[in-house]
Amino acid sequence: MAQLDITLFKKDSPLFFLKVFLMSTYLLFYGSPVLSVTPLAPVYNIMTYVIVGILIPFGLLYVFDKVFIKKRFSTIDGLVVLMSMFTFYTAFAANAVFDQPLLKSILISGKTYLPIISIFLLYYLLKTEIISMYQYNFSMLIICWINLILYVILMFTINPAIYKETTDMVGFNPSKGGYVFNFPPNFIVYGIVFYFLDYTLNKNRFSLLLSFVLIAYILFLDKGRIQFIAIIGSLAMHTILFIPIKSIIFRLLDIILVTAIMILIVYWINPDLLTVVVNMFMVFVDAIFGIETGESSADMRWVEIGTVLDHFDKFPGHWFFGIGFIPRDELWLRFGYLYFTDIGIFGILFVFGIIGTILLFLFFLYPAFVIRKIKNFKHDLIFNTIIASVFYLFITSVFTGGFAFAPVSMLSIFMVLEYYKQKDDKIEKVKKFRGE
Repeated sequence: MAQLDITLFKKDSPLFFLKVFLMSTYLLFYGSPVLSVTPLAPVYNIMTYVIVGILIPFGLLYVFDKVFIKKRFSTIDGLVVLMSMFTFYTAFAANAVFDQPLLKSILISGKTYLPIISIFLLYYLLKTEIISMYQYNFSMLIICWINLILYVILMFTINPAIYKETTDMVGFNPSKGGYVFNFPPNFIVYGIVFYFLDYTLNKNRFSLLLSFVLIAYILFLDKGRIQFIAIIGSLAMHTILFIPIKSIIFRLLDIILVTAIMILIVYWINPDLLTVVVNMFMVFVDAIFGIETGESSADMRWVEIGTVLDHFDKFPGHWFFGIGFIPRDELWLRFGYLYFTDIGIFGILFVFGIIGTILLFLFFLYPAFVIRKIKNFKHDLIFNTIIASVFYLFITSVFTGGFAFAPVSMLSIFMVLEYYKQKDDKIEKVKKFRGE
């Protein structure tokens, strides 16, 4: 019988605590905007500018060194450069469709795509092993739990309506009780995937419990329908593809038991929460099939999709290259209420057109290639967490636009895949040299 392994961490190098602290600080202030709606907002703003002031110049110097001095690109270098080209793709599209000045279009698009060069510093630290992959993963999990604690505290102590005009992290949803915080779930999702896979791969039941604590937050507090579906979908895909059938059957017994315990605890604390969640998914199913739900946020998505299709009907040529990015106030003036992330793949098509959408989704060929090529890390927990994260990213992209409107998330995942690919290549070269 598997025992609970509650080991929290192990030091893998000198200065372990300092490196984890610095990495966690970076992730908290640059990757997680939750502090912007706390009394620490001034500190958050200052730290963000400091970090950006380091990352962007380093990224530019890194590219310059690769292009003009070493004249040699790794795969991740090429992917980042190719992805950054969408700055100009969407700029030319907006210029062609709306006659928006090209420089203005580049500046607007650049807010989304130019920050991806910020990953070069982190990739450099990992590649040179200044920061180990274990330290990076450990820092991700630290921020996962810090985010969970902060999210829960803010949900129960601060009225989100206070920040409705100053942050994108507040939205209005009647089924969730009016104005609600829409906290970025990325780190919590990473924690769910990591702990769940630690159970499926290593039979660590304590990790299964931790994953369900985080799932309970997504399902019953955040009430993130898309996130929950994407999490379940990505974990199911990974389990089916990488876990033997016999192991799946035995794991299911534990999963069903823990699920039942979670539901009983929620029922004991607040039975109405179960009703809310069930209704929430019934609304989602109705919305998928185009049935009027009576929930404004769900019904409005069909109105937004209708706006996009109506525009394409009037201007069929825009199907090919899209309309690009324009300022939000101008977008709303021309099209009414419209958020690209509300309508997922339709939002991607509207901005990038069929050509751009195909080019964007071709980026998923890279993780497919790496996953197939890797030989020495097929059972590595962090590597498998990244595989499942690719599945999650793909699913969320269909519903919310995902990586198309937040490309740093995709390139951060690819960065870790590239790290493993290069490490695997080195191991294979050593084996070949030894005649193994």
